[in-house]
Amino acid sequence: MTQEETVSPEWSQRLAQSIAGEVRRRRQELGLSAQQLSERCAALGMPIQRSVLANLESGRRTSVTVPEVLILAAALDTPPGLLLFPVGKEQLTEFLPGTFQEPHLALDWLSGRMALDLGEAPRSRNIELNLIDTHEELMSRLVSAVRVREGARKALAAAMNDELVEQYGEHEREMAQLIKELVAADNAEGRATEEGRRRLDELTERHERLSQLLVEESQAVRSRRSAQARANRYEESVARLEQKLTALRSKMRSSGVVPPLLEGSLSYLDPGTPTREDLIVRRPLSLEVREEESFDDSSGAGEDASVSQAIGLGEEPESVLDAVAEQIASRVIADLERRGLIKVKD
Repeated sequence: MTQEETVSPEWSQRLAQSIAGEVRRRRQELGLSAQQLSERCAALGMPIQRSVLANLESGRRTSVTVPEVLILAAALDTPPGLLLFPVGKEQLTEFLPGTFQEPHLALDWLSGRMALDLGEAPRSRNIELNLIDTHEELMSRLVSAVRVREGARKALAAAMNDELVEQYGEHEREMAQLIKELVAADNAEGRATEEGRRRLDELTERHERLSQLLVEESQAVRSRRSAQARANRYEESVARLEQKLTALRSKMRSSGVVPPLLEGSLSYLDPGTPTREDLIVRRPLSLEVREEESFDDSSGAGEDASVSQAIGLGEEPESVLDAVAEQIASRVIADLERRGLIKVKD
């Protein structure tokens, strides 16, 4: 028997025990009994008997399948990777037989965020993940930019409808004429008569009132110019991000990479393609914690076998599904509803 054959089974058992320990710790942290955890797993679509959980946590069961890790993670409201590599709970984790790494770095490797370092020449990170990460970052920035742009548009519309702005030009011309009249009236001859003095007082009073109006109107004019500049800035920002995201999706397709689903508000970038809101079905769960007796490790003997550098590039329309995608989505949703896994609102 080779060293690999002797080490690997032992390592797989140690990994299963580590996962079991995290399942127990998280279950107790949530205040769940084994039966309640079993019910949560069933509600998610994959029943795991209470006896299976008992044998796993007690160490009688020495293996855990990938589906079990996923369903247990979902039932425990924790990322699957944290059941495998408990970040913050230990300094080192044995992520491969006889190979140890800090848990958070092992988790980065598991998620594809970091290349495996076994003392060999460094390897580049997965190109698909680079493209997907760049896509998600661009899409997030674009969604935010579109939201801010809509706010800027509304602010500009309000500023354009401000009556003070519309009166500013007229009052500027009136002030220019008034100043000429003041200059003509403010002389020794004009001040020498009562009528001249009254005329000068009237002009002076009009000048004061008009000056105050012009101050308020000039502020409104500056606000409009600022709103216009801000709106223009975000129009340009949105246009740039749209161009980059569209180019990236084209690059992904030409590289054989399936682009992620777009947010519904961005469906106009890829007409006819389903969005996340169209195709992602979220299962409504009712995972109530009921009063149960505490978990007993001794029970259950009869367990059942079960990139920013990825591309070289220095309001919401209705989303439209093509006929094929619509039929597929309808059939999937109908099947899930028939099986009682989802509820479709009228």
